[in-house]
Amino acid sequence: MKDFDWVAARAACSLPKVFQQLKLEIEADVKARNEKRGENPYYEFSLIAKNGNLVILVSGNNLPQKTVTIKLTTKGISVHDTDDDFMFEATLTLNNEGECRLKIDNQERDFWQFRRMALEDIFFEGL
Repeated sequence: MKDFDWVAARAACSLPKVFQQLKLEIEADVKARNEKRGENPYYEFSLIAKNGNLVILVSGNNLPQKTVTIKLTTKGISVHDTDDDFMFEATLTLNNEGECRLKIDNQERDFWQFRRMALEDIFFEGL
């Protein structure tokens, strides 16, 4: 990687591009989780775009509606819970292999790890 063009790679690793990639991957996660609900599901997961944000929600019979909101900010991508309380924020970086990665609490994360951190509780807690 002696002649690696890190400037071009970092420019391609932009917040809007990563946000759109995460949206596509979250759509697939929501579909996969809905398929794993069993034969008589009493709840359903949805993904909606609202004011430029991604809102993942679970709703169903006798369930309080819970949401996770993912917001594109000027510095990163932030995640908020049902009460709009801040959960965490990811910024972007290139790792030593030249790959676009998310950085959360000074740790590099793959996109799937970001999605798990954002969605694991809403997908599995109490269901």
